[in-house]
Amino acid sequence: LFSIFPNPANSYVTINAPASGIGKTQIILYDAAGRMLLSFLMTGTSGNINTSNLSNGVYLFKIINNGNTSLQKALIMHK
Repeated sequence: LFSIFPNPANSYVTINAPASGIGKTQIILYDAAGRMLLSFLMTGTSGNINTSNLSNGVYLFKIINNGNTSLQKALIMHK
């Protein structure tokens, strides 16, 4: 299972992936309107995404690993 934290987030989110996903995990970030904002391959089992440049709101993380897709929401709230 993948985990995204902290949620709500301020300046970054961390994504943890299972060990089987090393080098094979694609992360795609969408805003609430469904626009793709970011897409990258995560190497390793953990990665940070800088969210300080994102507006406050709900974002959807699409995580693709070994043919499986997981969708997770995160709330970005800057102080």
